[in-house]
Amino acid sequence: MAIDDFLKPGALQPTIEKDGAADPVYDAPLQDTEKTWWQRRAPVIACGSGLFSDGYLNGVRDIIQ
Repeated sequence: MAIDDFLKPGALQPTIEKDGAADPVYDAPLQDTEKTWWQRRAPVIACGSGLFSDGYLNGVRDIIQ
């Protein structure tokens, strides 16, 4: 393959054979979910807060030592 071949859109994407055997994926619309806006985002915010505080504490520990 020449360099120009790599620059084409989709050149490095694997080829997928579609034989119709895959199960269809059902995506529920957001308005049909039972959780509120806050219930869906609270775990993400909590994980981000934990990662931030862990990084902060590691930075403080390095300064103290």
